Amino acid sequence: MKLLVGTLYSSENEFEECCQAIEEQSYTNFHHEIIRNLSKKEAHENLYGMFMQRSDEFDLLVKVDADMVIEDRHLFRKIVNKFEADGELDLLLIAVKDFFTDKLLIGMNVFRNTVRWNLGNESLFTDMTYDRSTVRKTLKDYEELAPAAVHCQNPSPFQSFHFGFHRGMKAVKEGSNWRVLRDIYGHYNKNADSRLAFALLGVNAAFTNRFSVQNISYNDDTMVNYFKEMYENKEAEYLHRAVKRSKIFRLFSLPVDMRILYKYYRYKSQLFQ
Repeated sequence: MKLLVGTLYSSENEFEECCQAIEEQSYTNFHHEIIRNLSKKEAHENLYGMFMQRSDEFDLLVKVDADMVIEDRHLFRKIVNKFEADGELDLLLIAVKDFFTDKLLIGMNVFRNTVRWNLGNESLFTDMTYDRSTVRKTLKDYEELAPAAVHCQNPSPFQSFHFGFHRGMKAVKEGSNWRVLRDIYGHYNKNADSRLAFALLGVNAAFTNRFSVQNISYNDDTMVNYFKEMYENKEAEYLHRAVKRSKIFRLFSLPVDMRILYKYYRYKSQLFQ
């Protein structure tokens, strides 16, 4: 099997280590395609469009984001073995070890070349734009090949902020990712790391009317300028005070049943104004 390994790069701190780990894989029948500095929507459509156009050349697409560092140099061989052993497996979702939540999160996606995507509309849930009718079998792996990589092991301040904003926007738009937000909050309470503070402040930004899905990309000027004005070069003490004052921190400080009620009023009364 020949692999197309796709990496979307937007200034992530782990990029060089990500590429080095890919180059050191023991399975060498792959082409590494790096897509640089495009919007989230454009980058994903570029990668998926390329894979569909070159489906006669590549058997599998392995999406390794620029903030992921693979630790097992035999991972690609093990992925190939999974697909060769199961002819109906079309989508393999492998968990990665995530810094922000200190948990395993599904993060590395592997597609067979028969999968097709509906491109042109989705800007937020870009990994989920594939045509469900072209996927016979999906497997989520939290144990056998997981963790497939370490995710965001050395994030920059803006990278941390953007991670929180991205996950927070998914919660705002679709009501998903609440477990991820809770885990970031829990990790912060155990380890008041400034990078976790940046992530929670990014979550909080998503729960305001200042931003929309159109601001989701790394290179969005509105998002970048807001971060620079509000948080760049601020001392740790300032960041922690800002977190404690944030609406999202107060939300997760409530009992579970109160959080459910709070979420309900978030949608019904525009609570976060």
